[in-house]
Amino acid sequence: SESREECGMPEALASQSQHVSTLSYCLETKSGLTPDTMFIYDLELSENFIPTADKNEIESYHLMSVYDLFRIVNDTQKFKYNVALMMIDFFVRNGIINKDNSDFYRIKTNLTNPLCL
Repeated sequence: SESREECGMPEALASQSQHVSTLSYCLETKSGLTPDTMFIYDLELSENFIPTADKNEIESYHLMSVYDLFRIVNDTQKFKYNVALMMIDFFVRNGIINKDNSDFYRIKTNLTNPLCL
C-alpha cells in the first residue's frame, strides 16, 4: 500500500484515516496548465509511531510543531507545491489560518476553486 511505501505504516493503522478534504489545483507542465485533484485524509498518530523512510520515495522525516511547520510553509518554498497546498488546507481546517488572517477568504476559496485558464 502507499502508506507502507511512504512511511512503513501498517495497513491496519492506515485504514483508520478519515477523508477530510478534496483539493483541486492546477499544475504547470510542459503542455500548459493541468488540473489535478488530491484527496486528503487525516490520521492522528501516537507518539510511539516512528515513520521509516524508503530512500527511493522519501528523503527523511522530521517531527516539528504545527506552528513551526506553518512558518516554514509561509516563509519558504521548501515543500513541493502540492504538499504545501495540502498543509495550507490543514491550517485552514484547524484554525491556524483563520478569519483574523487578511487572506483567509481568498485562501479558502482558492483551495477548492482553482483558476485553470
